[in-house]
Amino acid sequence: MSDKKYRLLSADDFDADEARMLHEASKEAQRGYSDRQLAAAAARPVGRPLSVGASRASNVIRVRLDDERDKRIEDYRKKRRITRSEAVRELIDKGLDMMQETQKTSGAEAPEATVPPVGFEPTTHDLKGRCSNR
Repeated sequence: MSDKKYRLLSADDFDADEARMLHEASKEAQRGYSDRQLAAAAARPVGRPLSVGASRASNVIRVRLDDERDKRIEDYRKKRRITRSEAVRELIDKGLDMMQETQKTSGAEAPEATVPPVGFEPTTHDLKGRCSNR
């Protein structure tokens, strides 16, 4: 037997946006779907998308985050009802677009090097890929 515990939810457990979304989804399901809609859904590939932009999604970046940044991304993701990967891609695009706009309006080029943030500790990597603070 599973150790998982489940809790039944009521309408009071959802905020107004979630309640509206659930109501619309249930109305759509009650109306039913056409054969064309069902065939289109069945034809979609299962699994991760091969592309998420203009090209194949073949680059993977692993990043360590502190609890505060992780919570901010999680809050953003939940509010927009998207995956963590989609949230990170959107936030990267927004940040890069904002930086590009700032450079256009100020006429300044991106700096060659930036000052590390307070608390930054440089690290070294040995030949086996292990990382340690100096």
